[in-house]
Amino acid sequence: MSLSAAMMQALLDAGATPEMLVRAAEAEERRIEDRDERKRELNRERQARWRQRQKDEESVTPVTRDKRNERDSETKPAAKSKPKGCRVDGYEPDIAVAVSLGLSEERAKLQAAKFLDYWRSKPGQAGVKLDWLATWRNWIRSEIERNGSGHLRVVNGSAPTKPRRTGDRLFDLMNPPAPSDERTIDEYARRR
Repeated sequence: MSLSAAMMQALLDAGATPEMLVRAAEAEERRIEDRDERKRELNRERQARWRQRQKDEESVTPVTRDKRNERDSETKPAAKSKPKGCRVDGYEPDIAVAVSLGLSEERAKLQAAKFLDYWRSKPGQAGVKLDWLATWRNWIRSEIERNGSGHLRVVNGSAPTKPRRTGDRLFDLMNPPAPSDERTIDEYARRR
């Protein structure tokens, strides 16, 4: 509460002498100065702490942080870190693995190019693997399941065609065309 003109008037009306009013005004000024000085001192201390924190954060290196945490690591057992995967860059698919799984060398080279293009284009975590050789083997197995052995076949001396799926072969075995009946052959061709 500061000493206002209304308060001084009330003191004069109550019989206070001018000297008493001067002393009251001086006391009020000292109180305000002391309060302001305390605020300034607290602000200086707060600012000094903030500057020290900033200085400490700038000077901390990873080695320093590790040293700071040595006490914690001595008391706590070290957590096992999980192995981290990597991207396909630098990996070259082994064509011999694909050939040993049943693809022709030409088809294996084509699949290797498709494999690298596919995994290089995968963004983020989806393109990271722990074991690229296992991923390559699975890629080849899936390709064989989708399209057969990978060897081109010749049908009745015509141009080489893609291997047919198992379901197509079963259909052929269960529904052979009748060579003399053209209508049956046409129906057979439409069903394929």
